[in-house]
Amino acid sequence: MKVRQGWVGLIILVGGVLGVAWAQQQIEKLPPEARAPLLEKASVAQAPPPNPHRVYVMDPGDFLVINKVYVVDGDTGKVLGTFDTGYLANIVLAPDHSAIYVAETFYSRGARGKREDVVTIYDPRTFAPVAEVDIPDDRVLIMPKLPHAGITPDGTYLLVFNVNPAASVSVVDVKARKLVAQIETPGCYLLYPFAKRSDRFATLCADGGFSVVQFDASGKHSIQKLEPFHSQDESLMDNPAYSDDGRVIWVSYKGTVFTADMSGDTPRVADKWSILTAQDRQQNWWPGGWQPVAYQRRLNRLYVLMHQGVEFTHKEPGTEIWVFDAAKKQRVQRIRLPHPANSVAVSHDEKPLLYAVATHEKTLYVYDASTGRLLRQVEVGGYTPYILYTPMR
Repeated sequence: MKVRQGWVGLIILVGGVLGVAWAQQQIEKLPPEARAPLLEKASVAQAPPPNPHRVYVMDPGDFLVINKVYVVDGDTGKVLGTFDTGYLANIVLAPDHSAIYVAETFYSRGARGKREDVVTIYDPRTFAPVAEVDIPDDRVLIMPKLPHAGITPDGTYLLVFNVNPAASVSVVDVKARKLVAQIETPGCYLLYPFAKRSDRFATLCADGGFSVVQFDASGKHSIQKLEPFHSQDESLMDNPAYSDDGRVIWVSYKGTVFTADMSGDTPRVADKWSILTAQDRQQNWWPGGWQPVAYQRRLNRLYVLMHQGVEFTHKEPGTEIWVFDAAKKQRVQRIRLPHPANSVAVSHDEKPLLYAVATHEKTLYVYDASTGRLLRQVEVGGYTPYILYTPMR
């Protein structure tokens, strides 16, 4: 039996050698151009440089441990690329368009195991990760909102909101790629960067007032508590609109607009006003959605997702976008949506685009923000495209 196995092995070996020799002879019979060395090399395609009409559509996938981001060119409707993130990731765009920062969470066994929170720096043209910074494993893990993370205006410090269970903010120097501090913000939640000061941020506290946190490069910090600007029965929808001049605009559950000017050293709150008339209330119109409001400074227009319902339906998607002249505090247009939308956003340039994403239809609608005309719709796909991110510059 051993002798037979030996002969079989020898036959296989000889056959292999002869086969290689025969293959080499066949190659030598080919014309010279067919025998040229392989010139093609693997490469990663690059998207065009970021511009104000690029929009990032975040898909948390109904709380899947791996989320996806679709990068869309608002001018053409083309999906420029996609990239994966960790669990319930928060996206922040570098002010100079040089990077995409993602605060994300991973587990050593996929959906379980040791938790690790990081800030990952992604290339904005290849969408590939280029660096990571470890942060405390305390990042808030709920459906992402814009105030869960932010960046200082000079692009140095990334701010990440934590709850575990106490509230805090991780300050990350993304240029030095290191954690600077974890600052406790007791009783105060979410975070709002200032427009011109890179040494501070604000949080919104349970009593309806701001706390201003000032910090330095070593992590040393101080906290200044401000007086409440809204009562506890004026519940704010805590996914506000941002402008490129430092305004933050909330709409309450009942349709009251609150505006904070973040261009100074502390927030300055303007007079509140209502988006609803008596007739609107009689017809049961309410603001709603996950990302329900957007603001365009150059047009001075406020865009609010609206639906017909009852009180406390503030997470219902909007069937219309109502457009308001923010100076006159009057509605100037109603845009009927093809399908109910969960989130709305706007570009911040001279020729702005208005975006609305219909999660269940997995479709992004692109409008002319000046006229309200539907320009195109993009089927982004995925599971639950839900949150929109647009550059501030």
